[in-house]
Amino acid sequence: SYAKLSVATYDVQPEDRLGNHAPLHFDISTFGYFSGTLAGATAVIIPDVYTKFPASLSQLMADERLTIWYSVPFALIQLLLRGVLSDRDLSALRWVLFGGEPFPPKQLRALMQHLPQTRFSNVYGPAEVNQCTYYHLPTLPEETDDSIPLGQIWDNTEGIVVDEADELVAPGEVGELLIRSPTMMRGYWNRADLNQQAKPTLRKA
Repeated sequence: SYAKLSVATYDVQPEDRLGNHAPLHFDISTFGYFSGTLAGATAVIIPDVYTKFPASLSQLMADERLTIWYSVPFALIQLLLRGVLSDRDLSALRWVLFGGEPFPPKQLRALMQHLPQTRFSNVYGPAEVNQCTYYHLPTLPEETDDSIPLGQIWDNTEGIVVDEADELVAPGEVGELLIRSPTMMRGYWNRADLNQQAKPTLRKA
């Protein structure tokens, strides 16, 4: 289900080349290993040493003609600041996905200017709901520093926003986002203590 939804949302094709820099225990890696495989695309495994040297990483991205990149914003900010992007041909890169932490609009805007041919999407993605939400970014206006929206929830997934009493909030009000999805586990594996702490959320989700 997760792989099919990812392939459909980001139009992953057999000719795509996905940069996979995350270790197997990190949820981001599932995009390259499952979605890429389902689409018949190529997952390019990025050796760990490249992630520590942004200029080397950007050169590898250019040499491998990567078409889709998915990472936390920190990795992309390092590419922006230290990846000598102006010296790299990243014209093959058609889509950048980021999630796991907020992306400061100033750095995101600068990166988008370096990669004008590339689409950008915020996939938010705490591990429990990796990619269940997505926001395809338009051009970021210069005058705003507003945080990037979470966007919409993809198919086969439900979401509600509740207050501290677990009651639905009115549209536009602040609350906690709860997700129900077939891609979400019912609890933490072999961690009864964490399941107990999360019990109200697990009951709702």
